Amino acid sequence: MVNKRNPLNHETVILETIRDNTGGVTVSDIANLTKFSRNSVSKFILTFERTSQIFSTIIFNSILYHNFYRFLSQIFVLYHMQNKLWYYYLQIVQYQIFYSLLLERVLNLSLFLLLSYSLY
Repeated sequence: MVNKRNPLNHETVILETIRDNTGGVTVSDIANLTKFSRNSVSKFILTFERTSQIFSTIIFNSILYHNFYRFLSQIFVLYHMQNKLWYYYLQIVQYQIFYSLLLERVLNLSLFLLLSYSLY
């Protein structure tokens, strides 16, 4: 059971609720999940937004709140994936350059052999 007198408990419960719902939650959702009043949830959300612990997105008529640290970790994963894709792209380009040079050498060699064979 949640101790309703302890404001630190409110903070942790609300932050955990936001963290656990990755798609974002509204003030009403948080109030229903935590059994706190909507006014209390709204006050804590303002505090969390000011301290950059959460951020909000507006979808249609509702404001969804998301955990900022989870968002940063997702950006880090995307950045890492982008760097890995860039590395693979460079590997492919290097392979294509090597392949085109090799093909050019083979064609030159085959043309040379063809011409030298036709001279005999």
